[in-house]
Amino acid sequence: MIIVVLFLIAGVFHHNGLASEVSETSENYDCTEEKQNLRPQLLNDFTGCENTWTVGRTTIAKTINDRAECHRPCSEVTPSGIVLDSCVNITLTVFCTKEYTSEYRMHFIGKMNIPPPLQDSKGRACYGLLACPALLLPVALGWILQRRRSSLNHERRNAGLSEV
Repeated sequence: MIIVVLFLIAGVFHHNGLASEVSETSENYDCTEEKQNLRPQLLNDFTGCENTWTVGRTTIAKTINDRAECHRPCSEVTPSGIVLDSCVNITLTVFCTKEYTSEYRMHFIGKMNIPPPLQDSKGRACYGLLACPALLLPVALGWILQRRRSSLNHERRNAGLSEV
């Protein structure tokens, strides 16, 4: 009942032009191949507020007091942050009604950090130098054994022809 009254009061203030503007910020975050862990300072500054996490227009997580709900790509949500299964652009909306009504939005833009393929060329050269002799040794042994068999077969044929 109290929450409904607060929303009605907030609506009256909003229609009268007394509501404050929504504060919005954007922040890049580095994605990993594992899970993404977002713990914005904003959530430490405003505890006990309603936190809503959205991807596009879809709500994937929400915390209100001790209640929390989480849907993919969210794997865990707490009042202090969210853990994501994948690298997504996500928006956090913090809605507070403690002393006065305030709303904050923080947009997180995920940046995948994939190293360039030729970053460690010295290490790869070492593997190449080791792989070359390892591959050539069986080829050389096979060639030597083949020549030896061929030579033995040739000698046997010659020995068989001279007996006749």
